[in-house]
Amino acid sequence: MLESIGRPPPEYNPYVHGPYDPGKFYGNKGKPWQEVKLAELPSWLTKRSANPIDWTRSFYRAYWRYSHRWLNTKKIGSASIFHVGLFFGAYYYFLQYRSHTDERRSKYHW
Repeated sequence: MLESIGRPPPEYNPYVHGPYDPGKFYGNKGKPWQEVKLAELPSWLTKRSANPIDWTRSFYRAYWRYSHRWLNTKKIGSASIFHVGLFFGAYYYFLQYRSHTDERRSKYHW
């Protein structure tokens, strides 16, 4: 299990896929979750991997795509600064969530 850390996935073939892209999934393309019907959901979930290394790979693929799209660009705009501000705003809101729920119980505020 630990031997695969830091290596490309076993589905990657440099002769077929070309240069390795960390933001691309090289496994079998299954049906997207938007197209799964409710009756097919249990069989679709059993086809997904329960391996924690695959979970971390999917997390880092998403991070790589995000950073390649928004952070590692030639001309940096204000979107990355907006994303950081939005993240810290949401983090502070959930950090102070208990105080927000106390205000919800009161009917009048005077």
